[in-house]
Amino acid sequence: MRQKLLTFFAAILCAASINAQIDAPLTFEAVVAGATVTYNLSAPIQYSTDGVNWSDYSSSITLANVGDKVSFRGNNPSYNNTAPTNPTFQCSDDCYIYGNIMSLVDATNYATATTLTADYTFCYMFYTNTHIKNHSSKDLVLPATTLTGICYHSMFSGCTGLTRTPELPATTLASSCYECMFDNCTGLTSTPVLPATFLPKRYCYRYMFRGCSNLSSVTCYATSRDGANTTTDWLNGVASSGTFYAHVNSVFKGQARNASNIPSDWNIVYVFPITANEDPNNLGTYYSTFYDGTNKYELPAGVEAYTATISGDALNLTKIAQGGQVIPAASAVILKSSIQNYALMLSAESPESEGTNNLLGVDEATSNPRPDYIYVLSAADGEVGFYKLRSDANIPANKAYIDLYGVSSAPRRLRFVFDATTGVGEITNDQSPMTNKVLRDGRLIIIRNGVEYNANGQTMK
Repeated sequence: MRQKLLTFFAAILCAASINAQIDAPLTFEAVVAGATVTYNLSAPIQYSTDGVNWSDYSSSITLANVGDKVSFRGNNPSYNNTAPTNPTFQCSDDCYIYGNIMSLVDATNYATATTLTADYTFCYMFYTNTHIKNHSSKDLVLPATTLTGICYHSMFSGCTGLTRTPELPATTLASSCYECMFDNCTGLTSTPVLPATFLPKRYCYRYMFRGCSNLSSVTCYATSRDGANTTTDWLNGVASSGTFYAHVNSVFKGQARNASNIPSDWNIVYVFPITANEDPNNLGTYYSTFYDGTNKYELPAGVEAYTATISGDALNLTKIAQGGQVIPAASAVILKSSIQNYALMLSAESPESEGTNNLLGVDEATSNPRPDYIYVLSAADGEVGFYKLRSDANIPANKAYIDLYGVSSAPRRLRFVFDATTGVGEITNDQSPMTNKVLRDGRLIIIRNGVEYNANGQTMK
């Protein structure tokens, strides 16, 4: 189980590199000298070979030397390419492909564009282009979170040179949006996370990975769908054995394999996805809260779980140490991680809850039961802590919270204070803006006006 978890998160971390290319337009880079790149549609488009000077496209671009590049941009909400006989881009020889595909939709603001507005956008874009390859460190970016009908249909169908897919962050899907998208991409071994929880009617995933004969890992977080045809033959012809990572509340849970179209010899592993918030005072450190009243979860590498006790206006955090880093069932925790997006895996271990814990939790979204006394994790003032929940807001599902009902003069915010013995990492600012508390080699160090003191107030040498 541990090895499966490490493999699972290695794939997620690999996909996280796409952000480095979100500001770059769609780009082809020659792997073979003399490769030509051809654009086949009539929609107006511009190209650049130096990233500075742009010209209207009229004929094929020849990349004379290995490493030569050509980038494309345009203002075209839809390309309306409905025929596979006319793929949008073709290459005569091998080329790396990377950059933000939205540069073809919005030439100026593509780096922030996340919504498609017309059906068929990008349909058949690279259909049967066997010469496009993945760059070792630069990824193709498909950042849209809201899709339209048939928008990615057959986009990479038959692109046998690809070994990894772009990240697919869309959470709002549409009819046939992913249909045949990677059909017969025989070089693929795993998929990106498919984060959409609802799958709409009329084949949104149909044939998506059909014929990907080396594909042995798929991650899908769908918890509901509008009919079984949403996944018709989507994994037909993949590797004979593999692992399917599903949400703990998966739409496929309890269904026959032919209803979910998951290969019969594949193992199914259930996980709970987490998206954490970055600490504005400690970039690269992320916090979230979690609660599940029924299930136990294993923590992945780089993630720690803490229970909490209240002392005045401070929260003292104690790291969970029992059970090989497993969160017990019905134990509300604060999660601290070095990565923003990850997942907790269901565990068969049976750890016991540890000591006093002032965190409470909910399995389903719950309205604020006591305004002015309920606290949830936030960074409202640029500092991570527990802040009062608005009276009209809900406590989110599977989250932890603090109830200070009956406490007079309840503070607006509860600061984090890590236990000096079992806590790790950096402590947030003290009441004084010139005072910081940090943990170094297991010892509490107080830094005030640039001078370091130990917990007893003695100057550190």
